[in-house]
Amino acid sequence: MLEVLELGKNYISDTDALQSSVNKFAHLQELYIYMNEIRSLPKNLKFPQIKSINANRNMDLPEINLGFCPMLESLTVSYCAIQKLGQNEDLEFKGLSGCPNLQLLDLSFN
Repeated sequence: MLEVLELGKNYISDTDALQSSVNKFAHLQELYIYMNEIRSLPKNLKFPQIKSINANRNMDLPEINLGFCPMLESLTVSYCAIQKLGQNEDLEFKGLSGCPNLQLLDLSFN
């Protein structure tokens, strides 16, 4: 059962493997995807147990749309050129509405 996934500094650009019809990461509590080349996160990303996501320094990540992440407490997305928190009307959860326990949101240097 994977609880921590560290993928920082790996030149990753495609994050579709994080989301599938059968969520391989259902027990994930910490996700580190900082300093990659990520341009978008999968729409309606669902991590029911995740508490912390660090996506710092992904220079072309203009929008954040997280899905069902009810345990998420910390989201760090500094230095990502973020222009808005998602407003796509087609999504079940918009922006951060699926993250009711969010306590720390770091949007610095965007």
